[in-house]
Amino acid sequence: MLEWISYRQSDNTATGDAMMHGVFAAHGIAAMRIDLRGSGNSDGLLRDEYLAQEQDDAVEVIAWIARQAWCNGNVGMIGISWGGFAALQIAARRPPALKAIITCCSTDDRYSDDVHYMGGALLTDGLQWDSGLFTQLGRPLDPAHVGERWREGWLSRLEGMEPPLAHWLAHGDRDAFWRHGSVCEDYQAIECAVYAVGGWTDGYCDAILRLMHHLDAPRKGLIGPWTHVYPTWGLPGPAIDFLGECLRFWRQWQQGEITGIMDEPMLRLWQGEGLRAYPRGITLGGQWLSAPEFQADQRSDDALSQCFDTPRLTAPLTLCGKAALEVAVAFESPSALLVLRLNEVSADGHSARVTFGVHRLTRPEGVTPGELFRVRLSFKGVAYRFSPGCRLRLALSTAYWPMVWAEPGQGPVRLWPEGAVLQLPGLGDAITLDDPAFGAPRSAPPHPHEAVSPEVTRRQVEWDVGAGIHRVVMDAQRQHTRIGELCFGSEGHEVYTIGALAESARMETHRVQRYTRPGWDIRLECDTDLAWRAGGLVLTSRYQAWENDRSVFSREWCHRFPSRHRDESNVGDS
Repeated sequence: MLEWISYRQSDNTATGDAMMHGVFAAHGIAAMRIDLRGSGNSDGLLRDEYLAQEQDDAVEVIAWIARQAWCNGNVGMIGISWGGFAALQIAARRPPALKAIITCCSTDDRYSDDVHYMGGALLTDGLQWDSGLFTQLGRPLDPAHVGERWREGWLSRLEGMEPPLAHWLAHGDRDAFWRHGSVCEDYQAIECAVYAVGGWTDGYCDAILRLMHHLDAPRKGLIGPWTHVYPTWGLPGPAIDFLGECLRFWRQWQQGEITGIMDEPMLRLWQGEGLRAYPRGITLGGQWLSAPEFQADQRSDDALSQCFDTPRLTAPLTLCGKAALEVAVAFESPSALLVLRLNEVSADGHSARVTFGVHRLTRPEGVTPGELFRVRLSFKGVAYRFSPGCRLRLALSTAYWPMVWAEPGQGPVRLWPEGAVLQLPGLGDAITLDDPAFGAPRSAPPHPHEAVSPEVTRRQVEWDVGAGIHRVVMDAQRQHTRIGELCFGSEGHEVYTIGALAESARMETHRVQRYTRPGWDIRLECDTDLAWRAGGLVLTSRYQAWENDRSVFSREWCHRFPSRHRDESNVGDS
């Protein structure tokens, strides 16, 4: 079994790796946790996520594993987020020894359903992810593992790096850049067994529904009440014995044992109800990836939106799948943003967001500014039971800051409610309600370590009433950890600012990472600034590195991107 990611198996992920892979090893499954080329203690350069080099290397690694005396020739892959993406992408390459994958919190579509863009609109979660990834690209090799060549390899990484966000912003529309690594381009390329897992409060749940629909290979899907974590540690919970599920899946497909797992329902969905808003939410929409902040009470956002309410329900109403709105719209601007929220409004007025959708609209060919045309706009998938006595609220808006980056030139949208249709898929005949006995979560002992200082997160909203400026400030200190003599940790500071106009939108981030042991002290600092200037989007990035308080690297990049061109493919669903 192989997990293939870039996050430093010798330190940053060592504790969690041991807790998961130790369970597999205890059950006779050799667990391989390998850092990608250019990350951790692996040689070479890592320039961006999901490059062809990454997949080529994995195909070679899988072939090598299959040849070893301790392997029966069958290999599986598991991963969450980057590792889940990698598992799907490598499965599409069809390495002969790869028999099964477990892909968690990943996507089949890197453009339409990833952290960078949603419905064609730029997400601030993707900007946040860039500042983290950019900092990671310059992490050093560890001399305790690779010896004296660590410095040469580290300096080579620093000299070869560039901000990934520059690539992502240069491809604002769906093109070959995003089609690479998107398995939705050819689902039939995947022939091994697939177990796709995620959570409704994560950004990546829709891909599981599409994979179950489009794949021809043996497949299973599971969506629970979790965010961007393995279900073993599932939040908000309850957590389950996810590793037990993995063991059944591995034994079925790698050892030829009939475990019964493939006789169970292909897709299991947690059905929510009685949703109450996150009590400490400061940005009402929360984050696209949810953690550390879920959506708050929606009443303030509802007051700034066009809302349509149903009468109070006299009986429960179950939504299962992807809701959609069909409506006629018109706008004068080259593009427009339309955000859809479907809320449950309780008798006391509390408004809870059940699902939402984000769509950057452009006019179809031949439609003139201000002319009416019809669109079908989808929401994120969900399984939810609306309670009697509550109302359903459809809330529409043309902004969703700070989740969605503001784009100048997008004007108001006119809607024609007459003839509009809100489609709410329910429980079909093939759906049954049950309570599967997953069991309590299990894990192996963590890698020996010491928590030097706890993780601390602070998020606040500042509103300058006189200047009309809103500012979201996020400070995070990751847990500082000691493994042996090595101590490591990181901290980040992010500010998202906006005034009355979209042109005022700005993001500023500062990240620091440190790796220290006696006689060896590495400090990395990364700064990113993104703002609209003179009609274009300007990205300024700076990276600095120190060894034992001596500066060894400092570079600044400046990239400018013109306003996005018209793209007809962003009208409604792709």
